Amino acid sequence: MEDDKFKVALLGPSGVGKTTLLASMFDDTQDRLRGTSLNVVLDTHTRARINEHRKELNEAVGTQVFESGSLGGTQSADWLDFSLRSINNRELEIPFEILDYPGGWLDPAARESGAVSEEGWEQVETHIEHSILALLPIDAALLMEARNPAERAASLHLLGIVDVHDMVRLWARSRNTTEHRDEPAVLMLVPVKCEKYLDPSRPAGSDADALRARIQALYDEITETVRKEARDRTIRILYKPVETYGCIQLVDSFWKLPTTRGSRHPVFEGIYRFTSNSPQRRITGAGAVMRQLCLTVLEGREKVRELEEHGSREQQQEFLSRMAQRRGFWKAFGYRMRGEARRDKGGVIGTQRDAERVARSRRELESDMRGLAEATDPQSQAEDWTSL
Repeated sequence: MEDDKFKVALLGPSGVGKTTLLASMFDDTQDRLRGTSLNVVLDTHTRARINEHRKELNEAVGTQVFESGSLGGTQSADWLDFSLRSINNRELEIPFEILDYPGGWLDPAARESGAVSEEGWEQVETHIEHSILALLPIDAALLMEARNPAERAASLHLLGIVDVHDMVRLWARSRNTTEHRDEPAVLMLVPVKCEKYLDPSRPAGSDADALRARIQALYDEITETVRKEARDRTIRILYKPVETYGCIQLVDSFWKLPTTRGSRHPVFEGIYRFTSNSPQRRITGAGAVMRQLCLTVLEGREKVRELEEHGSREQQQEFLSRMAQRRGFWKAFGYRMRGEARRDKGGVIGTQRDAERVARSRRELESDMRGLAEATDPQSQAEDWTSL
C-alpha cells in the first residue's frame, strides 16, 4: 500500500459481484472520457485481473450461456491500482487504490479458523480506515427473489448484513477521528445485476421502486450507524443501482436445499437469459462511482483553494505542515494535486515554456475531472440518502 493514492473500500460478501462492479466502472468511465484529455489507466496487475474477468464474461456472451456464479471470485487479497491520467502529460495523474479480498474474510468465524492471517486482516482494516469512499455492492436478486421467511433469512446470510455492518461502523468511526475528520467521506450502496428490476415494464412490487424500498429497509440500521458515528462531521450516503451486464436478465430463480455440511440456509440459484440473439453489454450506472471519486478529490481541491485565497498565513502554514506529516487523503492530495509527485521524480521545470505547459495540462486534467464530476445525465446521478 502507498500513501500517495486515494483509497476506496469494498465492503461486500463473497459472490456479490465486487469484481464485476469494478470492471463495469472502468468500462463505463472509459466511454465517458471520449473526447477529453483523460484516460483510465490500470496498472499491469489490475489490467490482467480485469481482462481475465472480461474474457470470462465475453465467453458467456459469445456462447450465450450464463450461469449465476460462473464468473470467478476473488481468492486472496488484491490491491487494484488505477488512475485518471492526462494524455498530454503522463506525469499528471490522479491515482486510486482499491483493495479487493475474499468476501468470506468479513466473517469473524472464518478469520478465527485461519482463512486470513492477523497481519493480512490488519492490512484490510487499515485500508478501510483510510478510504474516502466505501462501496457496498449488493446482489439485487438475492434481495428481491427471497419470498418466504426461510429464503429471506438465507438472503440476509448471503448478503453478510451483520459482518458488513461491523465493517461500515469501523469505516465511519475512523472517518470521524481527528486524523480523518476533514477528509471527504462517502458511503455508496450499489445494488448490482439490476437489469430485471430497472426494466420500466416491470410490475409494481418487483420494479425499481420496490428494490429501493427493500434496500432502505434492510440497510436502515447500517445507514443509521453511519449517521450516529459521524457526530462531528457529515458523511454522505448515496444509492445507485447498476446494470452490470445490460444484455442478461434474470427470468426465474429458486432456492435449493444446502449441500454443504453444517449449512442451514437454502442456496440461491438464478436462471438467466440473453435479451437478444446478438447480445452486447450495455452498462448503465457504474460510471456514477467514478463520478463520486472525482467529486471527493475536487472537494479537497476547492478546500485548499479557499484556504489559499482567504486563509491567514498561519492557517496556510498549519495546513501545509499537517499535509506533509499525515497519511491518507491529504498526503495523497499534496503529492498528486500540488505537484509533489513531479518534484519527487526530479521534474525540475527548466523553462517558462515548460512551466506553462505543465500548468495547462494540470488545468485540463482538473477541467475534465470536473466534467465527470458535474455530469447531469440520469445514469451518472446517485440518490442522496444522507438525510433520510
